[in-house]
Amino acid sequence: MKAALLYSYGDSEQLRYDEIPPPKYGDNEVLVKMHSTSINPIDVKIRSGAAKSRFSIEFPAILGRDLSGEVAEAGRNVQGFPK
Repeated sequence: MKAALLYSYGDSEQLRYDEIPPPKYGDNEVLVKMHSTSINPIDVKIRSGAAKSRFSIEFPAILGRDLSGEVAEAGRNVQGFPK
C-alpha cells in the first residue's frame, strides 16, 4: 500500500510517498481502506517538531488523525462493522 511517510522533523520536504506493508490490526481494531484525509493543524505541528514534547513519534511516521473510508477488515472482537 502507499503512504506519505515523514522521515524527520521539518518542512513538507521531509515527507515521501512510499510503498509500505499493510498494517496489522488487533482483535479490537479495524483496518480502514481510506478514501480521503485532511491536514489537521496538529499534523503540521508534529511534522515540524513543534509538538514533539507532547506527541512522540518514531521515524518513519505516518501522520494523520482524520479520515474517511470503509472498514476493510475487522478484528475478531469487533462488532457492528460488516467485513
